[in-house]
Amino acid sequence: MVETRKSAFPGVTRRERQMALDIAMKLGLPSICGTWFFVDGKDGDDDNNGMTAGMAVKTLTKAYALCTDAYGDGICILSRSTTATSYSACVTAGFTWSKSGITVYGVCSNTFYNQRARIAFTAATTDAYLIYLTGHNTRFQNVSFVNQNDVSSEQVTTVKLATHRSAFYNCDFKCSPATASAYKCDIWFAGAHENYFEKCNFGNASYDAANNAACHIYLSGTTGNAQNLFRDCTAIAQVSTGTAFGGLKSGAATALNGLMMFNNCIFGVWQANTGMPAMASWFIGTKPTTGWIQQPCIIGYAAGDSVAGNDCIISTEPDSAAGGQIGIATA
Repeated sequence: MVETRKSAFPGVTRRERQMALDIAMKLGLPSICGTWFFVDGKDGDDDNNGMTAGMAVKTLTKAYALCTDAYGDGICILSRSTTATSYSACVTAGFTWSKSGITVYGVCSNTFYNQRARIAFTAATTDAYLIYLTGHNTRFQNVSFVNQNDVSSEQVTTVKLATHRSAFYNCDFKCSPATASAYKCDIWFAGAHENYFEKCNFGNASYDAANNAACHIYLSGTTGNAQNLFRDCTAIAQVSTGTAFGGLKSGAATALNGLMMFNNCIFGVWQANTGMPAMASWFIGTKPTTGWIQQPCIIGYAAGDSVAGNDCIISTEPDSAAGGQIGIATA
């Protein structure tokens, strides 16, 4: 009996999908209840069915199109070297990821920085994000997200999040426009709830943030961003001048709804050729009035929040005067 769940390939049988799942298990991919689809940015072909490494598709958007919403499918990004054409799951334009329940796994050395299984644009573009993630219960592992466009008049990021209960393991987020801009952020929370980040990195040691109010993490949205947890993560930045850059930036008083928690996380920034503390404040932007932020360990920032009386950051530092850190906030 032939099934037709995959509209792009109505001739794919249940047996063929089971064979593809068996191959994925032999490769050590995470267990899923759906079908794995393979992406090879060098030798893949979007006319393939994507169900084995030898029949991999070329682009991420094609692999995504093959997945069925809420069926538990997976996308495996293959990498073999360090050249751009053979380690990138390319996208030609930013797109909305509305399907839920998809697992994305990068086959590469699982470093925390610049993983070679990478999602990036095929060429220079003015799109503000690679992915706008609105689907839920999605998992990314061992993947690097890189956006290097030059947009300077709107918020620019790698992944814009409006997802619930999604997880990122060992992923790297780098938004590095060639021109420094206050609109730059490595990841953008736009109504994202109950998401988890573990052993992820944000930021680029090679990119000069300069004297701009850019940030690693940006919060926006009138519905707030609630109960998002970061564990064992890092954020890296360097500047040549000024003190405007921040680790986390809030764009509205209602951008937070509940807690944003950083457990065993380090945010580090330095000024090139000096080694001296570079930034005035880890938190910048509008004070949230509907939630709290648990402050991580910060290095190179003079204060957790330079605005007296904001009282939105909960810190483990014993004294707000010591090292310019925020003390325990009170309502």
